[in-house]
Amino acid sequence: MEETKGKQEATKAIHLSGWKLGVVIASLWLGTLLVAIDNTIIGIVVPKISTQFDSLEDVGWYGSSYLLTVTACGPNFGKLFKYFDPKYTYLAAIVGFEVGSVVCAAAPNFSSFIAGRAIAGLLDKRPMFLGIIVSVFGMAMGFGPPLGGAFTDGIGWRWCFWINLPIGGAVIALILLFLTLDGTLNDDRRQTTFSKLKSLDFVGAMLIFGAVCCLLLAVQWGGTKYAWISAPIIGLFVSLGLILIIFIAHQWWQGDKGTIPPRVLRQRPILTRSLFICFSHERWLLR
Repeated sequence: MEETKGKQEATKAIHLSGWKLGVVIASLWLGTLLVAIDNTIIGIVVPKISTQFDSLEDVGWYGSSYLLTVTACGPNFGKLFKYFDPKYTYLAAIVGFEVGSVVCAAAPNFSSFIAGRAIAGLLDKRPMFLGIIVSVFGMAMGFGPPLGGAFTDGIGWRWCFWINLPIGGAVIALILLFLTLDGTLNDDRRQTTFSKLKSLDFVGAMLIFGAVCCLLLAVQWGGTKYAWISAPIIGLFVSLGLILIIFIAHQWWQGDKGTIPPRVLRQRPILTRSLFICFSHERWLLR
């Protein structure tokens, strides 16, 4: 009887309702808007940034550095919500994004700006709530570019990143004040820190990172810095293929602990939807 009562009290502790639920949903919406504006505004400010830093040949890295860390770390970061308190995991993601935005806004050169973009993508929040993304990104595509143009032509391109600070600060404040979760309710969160970290697929993340780097360098250097049939470009594509083979073998060996569990891809609905999202997102990036 006491055990049942305790479970009921625990359940109440992690379920919000009324205006508090509305505030939390609004904060999650703002957090997604933060990323959506950043993703849609970057294409407008790239010409100004590349001119100021005199780095036109490396312009592809402005957006790719963000997506590189998102691709490599995103799947594992999604697992963190399972093993650690979701509230503070989400707050860590917001803080990481804010730090990356500050580095970009204050960047004195090309390398610092790229580092800031990579930091911002390191703790991407999208694995937590994909459902909110579609509407928010659709809206951000409408006013993100005009906002970027207004900042670039007015007070300067750096404000495209400074603007993230007040929005992120509001999200952090709302989450701290109104979101209450009991991080010990899930059995996975009772594990030791070492066991939790052991459950993450760091090798898979590094393999993804290496594969994407090879692809980006090959596409960026091919036809410009090197000929497409030159040794460096061929070597990058060969390395990409080898890394992908190693990654597939590693995922098969890891099983459910892998970054992409093989049993998930064997489910046709998940596979087809993943391919649809991949190609639709590619179309959005090429706009």
